[in-house]
Amino acid sequence: MLRKDKVLNSLIEACDKLVNIKTENFNTFGFTANEIAEILGISRANASNDLNTLFKENKAIKIQGRPVKFLDSRWYYDENKNIKLDESKILNEKTASNDPFDTLVGSGGSLKSLCELAKAAILYPPNGLHTLILGESGTGKSLIASLMHKFAIFTKKYSSNTPFVVLNCADYSNNPHLLVSLLFGHIKGAFTGAETTKEGLINQAENGILFLDEIHRLPPAGQEMLFSIIDKGVYRKVGSENEEDIHNVLIIGATTEDPEKNLLTTFLRRIPIILNVPSLNDRPIKERIELIKVLFTIEANKLNIPIQITAPVIKILLTRIKEGNIGKLKSIIQYSCAKAFLNHTILNEKDLLVTQQCLPEDIRLTVYTEQNHKIKTAKLYVLPDKINAPSVKTKLTPSKWYKKLDDDIRELMSLGYTKDQAILTLGEKLDLNFNYNSAQIYKQQFKKLYSIVPKDVINIIERLLRIIKEESNITITPQMISALSLFIGQILNHSESESKHLDFNYNINNITKEENLLAMRLTDEIAKVTGLRIPKAETSFLSSLFHSVNILEKTNNRIPIIILAHGENSATSISNVVNNIFGEKVTYGFNLLLDENFNEFFNNVARFCIRINQENGILFLVDMGSLVNVGKKVSDLTGLETATIDCVNTPMVLEAVNKHFVINELDKLTSSIIDDFKYHDSCQINRVCKTENSNPIPLDLNLTLPRLLSYYIDYLDIDEVTNQIYKCIDKVQKTLGETLSDNTVLIFAAHLARLIEKIIIHDDFSKETDLVNMTSQLKEYCNILKKSLKELESYYQINIPNHEVRFLSEILLMNINKGE
Repeated sequence: MLRKDKVLNSLIEACDKLVNIKTENFNTFGFTANEIAEILGISRANASNDLNTLFKENKAIKIQGRPVKFLDSRWYYDENKNIKLDESKILNEKTASNDPFDTLVGSGGSLKSLCELAKAAILYPPNGLHTLILGESGTGKSLIASLMHKFAIFTKKYSSNTPFVVLNCADYSNNPHLLVSLLFGHIKGAFTGAETTKEGLINQAENGILFLDEIHRLPPAGQEMLFSIIDKGVYRKVGSENEEDIHNVLIIGATTEDPEKNLLTTFLRRIPIILNVPSLNDRPIKERIELIKVLFTIEANKLNIPIQITAPVIKILLTRIKEGNIGKLKSIIQYSCAKAFLNHTILNEKDLLVTQQCLPEDIRLTVYTEQNHKIKTAKLYVLPDKINAPSVKTKLTPSKWYKKLDDDIRELMSLGYTKDQAILTLGEKLDLNFNYNSAQIYKQQFKKLYSIVPKDVINIIERLLRIIKEESNITITPQMISALSLFIGQILNHSESESKHLDFNYNINNITKEENLLAMRLTDEIAKVTGLRIPKAETSFLSSLFHSVNILEKTNNRIPIIILAHGENSATSISNVVNNIFGEKVTYGFNLLLDENFNEFFNNVARFCIRINQENGILFLVDMGSLVNVGKKVSDLTGLETATIDCVNTPMVLEAVNKHFVINELDKLTSSIIDDFKYHDSCQINRVCKTENSNPIPLDLNLTLPRLLSYYIDYLDIDEVTNQIYKCIDKVQKTLGETLSDNTVLIFAAHLARLIEKIIIHDDFSKETDLVNMTSQLKEYCNILKKSLKELESYYQINIPNHEVRFLSEILLMNINKGE
């Protein structure tokens, strides 16, 4: 498909959202070249050129103005030069499916079997099958239950007025008797306050569906009653000895817990259908991106304006949602759009742009960004489903929630607030509304630290944090809290005569006056609280720490720390503990199993080092033996500067991480750690290996390719995509009976990796054109490549279009022709 055809398809797709708008004319509607360029991820100049070509070909109409806008050929100018929609050209090709499950992201992918089983549970004669939905919090269990009810109505299994009764058992977990009474009803006098007989929710659900969320919270007596309903169709109200009949109640339960441990065996055996909902991170990247698109579209519809989302935001949303799943993702997206709305409204920004700064602090500041220079950065551009803009001068009409925010903005501005003050005030209000306030972050971080630092240290830290918050503009991060805690603990554990080893000789340039003054203010406070004399070196540490926090979001020059140890979980367990304490990925662990091939282990480590290559070098903390020489071998192979310290343990790693926030020179960081641990009898530094090789040996392609691909892709996992591409290349080489040159493999892999991500992100290859003017040899290569790409397409749930297969085949064919 030519680029011009993609532009036309995107224009038609955008215009589809205008066809149902009732208006006298469409003079103020249309889409700019910039908007189409954003949708496709191409340059504005190319989009503008193609749109003007389409206009000349009568496939689009042009609306003069600033900026120029375009509509597709379903619109026309009447005799009065008003733009009208030609109703006769509207074709209902894209009739939406009425199947409710089709609206579920993943219904044709990772959730396909789940959806089919859920449908079977509804359709099974005569009255369906009772179902239990399992999954972590926020995975969409309630949504699936609701879709089952809608599907029953869609298939006419149930009538449109069939009841769907919902009860979240967790709401009454502290009062199980009230929960049972609410569910099954009670008779008069059953308990104090039961003045009349009352029917339960089970009666409301008769001839319909009863959905019990968090069903494991239902006490055993309640579960036994459900078993009685399923088994015999009878139940008893609370306080009654008489059984009552109940008919045709389909029970759907949902739980986050292990049903074998939390539900009665007799009850569980009568639930024939179990639906397992995968967590967000277990779903394919294409579905996660689609979910992000859907959730941003919901906000775009509320605001009635397009939303741009930058690549760093998408990457964080794809990688940092460890708990809460879709529910947490939805909350974060709502929050980020609200922050972007503040900037859009108060600062009069042209577009509603969601940047990394719009994300909640706990998500934004705990991200570890590897050094990764992109050839091209992908960005999402989301349009609302309907665009209501009757005139150019009309202001946006946001939904009720955003309108309240807009009213708050106007009120503050009318009171004389500056723009910055208004953003700060309303930003704090959003933090409280979304429970993203700093106090919550501190509380979570302190909880992690209680295991390694005494409570009196935490008390001191709380005092220091209040000073930082009230007297400076420095952002408080979980990493700062951890570093301060370890720093205070170290001061309290050493006498003044020992404090000289704390002189880390920090030599960071450009430390500001504010950072120095704040450090001095805090050391005075520490001295006041502890009664200790604080040496100048500690003040230097604090000012360096504040400086590193201030520049953290502008640059990432921290030295990576890699832990190597023998045993199944030796290195990764230390790494996980330290990462958890600091609230981000600050270390990486590699375990060398006793029966593992050392060369394979080394290749994995070397490949990883190439991926995270930093100009400042890499620090290895290892336990013993052959692992001591890994750093030197990595330097010999890659030319990266490395340093190695052996006899690794958790305190050493904590100290190394604490210092790496403020020391960005490998020599000084290594020397500082060694000097510190000379004071510990249990840890002896055997050797430090720092090597430098200005003439590195040629790299193995297995090591080079992941590094290359990191320049081309933003979201895909490097190791996964490398593995899939290698499989494809291997199949091609076996079919051709020839080995591709390294150069061809690199070009082929780079284009294919970028293509995979583009299809997943933009999915703009829905319409295909037939391939023409192909030689027999090129056609043969296309057929070979199509077969070789099948596994990759299945893995990423994509379809690579014919014109891209042709282009990739031309790359391969060029290799063969050069070889001849």
